[in-house]
Amino acid sequence: TKNEMTAQYVWAGHKVFSISGAGYDPTGTFYDGQTDYTVTADSNLGMTLKIGSLCNNATIQKHTNAWTITGDPTEAALIVAARKAGIEKEKLEKHYQFVWEKPFDAQHKTMSVLRANGNEGIVCVKGAPDIVLKQSAFLQNKGTIDRLSPQDIQDIEAAMHELARQGLRLIAVAYKKVDPDAGMTDNTLESDLIFTGFFALADAPRPEVFQAIKECKSAGIRIVMITGDHKETALKIASDLGIVEKNARALDGNDLEKMSDRQLAQEVSNVSVYARVLAQHKVRLVKAFKTNGLVVAMTGDGVNDAPAVKAADIGIAMGITGTDVTKEVADIIITDDNFASIIKAIRYGRGIYENIVKSVCYLISANMAELLVVFFTMFLHLGEHSGQLFVGLLPIQLIWVNLITDGIPALALSVDKTNDSIMTRMPRPRTEPIFSRLRAIQSLLVSICIAIVTVGGGWYGLQKSMALGYTMALTILITLELVRAQTVRSEYNLSFFSNKWLVGAFVASFFVHLGVLYTKIGNKLLQTVPLALSDWGVVIFCTVVAWSLTTLGQRSIAKVYRQR
Repeated sequence: TKNEMTAQYVWAGHKVFSISGAGYDPTGTFYDGQTDYTVTADSNLGMTLKIGSLCNNATIQKHTNAWTITGDPTEAALIVAARKAGIEKEKLEKHYQFVWEKPFDAQHKTMSVLRANGNEGIVCVKGAPDIVLKQSAFLQNKGTIDRLSPQDIQDIEAAMHELARQGLRLIAVAYKKVDPDAGMTDNTLESDLIFTGFFALADAPRPEVFQAIKECKSAGIRIVMITGDHKETALKIASDLGIVEKNARALDGNDLEKMSDRQLAQEVSNVSVYARVLAQHKVRLVKAFKTNGLVVAMTGDGVNDAPAVKAADIGIAMGITGTDVTKEVADIIITDDNFASIIKAIRYGRGIYENIVKSVCYLISANMAELLVVFFTMFLHLGEHSGQLFVGLLPIQLIWVNLITDGIPALALSVDKTNDSIMTRMPRPRTEPIFSRLRAIQSLLVSICIAIVTVGGGWYGLQKSMALGYTMALTILITLELVRAQTVRSEYNLSFFSNKWLVGAFVASFFVHLGVLYTKIGNKLLQTVPLALSDWGVVIFCTVVAWSLTTLGQRSIAKVYRQR
């Protein structure tokens, strides 16, 4: 999401008030139904806004024409809502002096602050509505404080579920008047509270996250939402984003507590939304997914996320809102706190891996072909009738091929652009080597085809002279290796001209070789001779034959291999 919380509704005194405005600009109006509502400090709504501001560590400031916040966005949203009613946190804090604070605890899901106004102390509590409601014994209603009745609780819970189903995040507030000298260790301070109401906040999804989630699904990546929010809220958001279907199941912390590790490992295959979870639940979920043989990436920002981030195969921390503890245990830090950045990283990572595979397959098949050329010519005893053995390639020619026509195209393959279809493929098995059995078979086939055609071209030239035989073999081998660079890419449906570096490498390598053929120094250095037009016809013919055979062979082997 954008991490820009906005309070859209406030429940107080058995009424739901809507609030206009968005973001952190404290300009807006409260509505009771369709009617403007004026908030007074002593009203049910006023008291709810007041407690929300006092139990709060965030601040808002105006810089030029924009409002900015310091602190947690959720807390800032409560301050903004109060400012829209004319209730300013700074003025409240002058009357209610800070005494002590119990920070938000993921275990108890509440935050408490004691403030003193002269001889009167007030404990302000903010947190998960169901928890705050359990700690409350009274309800502020119509200017009076009444004991919470079963009907009151039922009405409050019904309003909670209705707003949660809209995908809104709920934060409840309550208070209690106490001795201002009370200590933090007094456990009675957070019981028998006076429930005033709760806020319903919205945090709009980032526009790019919808496409990112679609890419995840097409790429075989499963997204799981683990949150401390209400189950209904989590399901609504997950459904709107396309993570789950509308009628999907969700589990909360209580459900997880009742399951054994074996049961949980079975459930995680079918459930993608987990709500009201604690730190230990997140670790259990990570382990359950790993038990099923899945590679798990876990994102988090808070201290309570750190154990699960560390337990995952890939721990991802948020760079902006992430705590130092989470960043320390993470493998990756997302500097912009954007989910879409993770998907971009996956896309780039897959592209890098594919380029490594292309380069490795190209170099192995090319070098294997060079060895086979020498092996085949020596096995066939070519050239013996002239009294000199023809070995296909001279040592200096082998060095030339490796320096010029192997190295430059391999470098160009390493910077190949990512194909649009890269995020439509399933993840590769984690045990699959870079040079898999399929790629080994394909590379061997290509090497044999290149070697046979090269030896054939050498034999053709050998009928005229030994020098022409070596020249034909060298030229055909170089041409086929340049062509091989594209056949490697054709498996990924990449056109030749989509990589300008490869086009440049192809042209540069070919023209450098022409220099070897048609210059005296080149002829002397590599022991070559100029090729006639008819010789080039043989080179082209051999290239077309080898291209056709290798392309057909690669596809046939891949088809048979995948059917198995």
